[in-house]
Amino acid sequence: MNANGIVEIPVTSSNFEQIASYQMGLSFDVNKLAFIDVVPSSNPALAKLAVGATEVENGVLRLSWFDLRGEGVSVNSDEVLFTLRFRVLHSIENLSNTLEVNSRFIRAEAYTNEATPMDVVLTIQGSAILNPGNESAISYKLYQNVPNPFAQQAFIGFDLPSDMQADLIIFDQLGKMVRKYSGNFMRGYNRIEVPKQSLADGVYYYTLRTADFSDTKSMVIIE
Repeated sequence: MNANGIVEIPVTSSNFEQIASYQMGLSFDVNKLAFIDVVPSSNPALAKLAVGATEVENGVLRLSWFDLRGEGVSVNSDEVLFTLRFRVLHSIENLSNTLEVNSRFIRAEAYTNEATPMDVVLTIQGSAILNPGNESAISYKLYQNVPNPFAQQAFIGFDLPSDMQADLIIFDQLGKMVRKYSGNFMRGYNRIEVPKQSLADGVYYYTLRTADFSDTKSMVIIE
């Protein structure tokens, strides 16, 4: 896996039968991977996935799901439960040595509709690399902040096709600028830490702006 590529890891299960809930902690090597987001399943029964991303800078993710009906859900082995997306910071020969499920941060377990406990084990059989790290493949991209909403701090990531001057500007709902981060950023993936500090709770907007690109997303700050 080349640096500056994006790896998408679709997560499936070989025995997802009458499952009522599951949860797990995921740890990853922050020197090799930068978390982008988790794409929920297209299956409405599986889509309500809770993602704890407050410690992604330490290589920690927490994931949990439960069946809203409490009856248990069964899916085929090729059904994608969710998809993990990371930016590859340095070349990786074996993803299994970089990403793992464990119970250090939240117990990795699942339960059937009859409350039968099951272990959660991650086996990496393959992955898809998008935008491999070459000059023509990297384009402008502004990512959603993680976590969102946030209470203490968030991280905003973006891609640049070359080394350049860029501004990340945060506005309140009235369009007033409340923060501005300017700098000469490197080609590929960049990330800015946004502490809450004096920002009040509510909805904000952030814009990535360069000489020939601009994109805006929203974020939410909560107590």
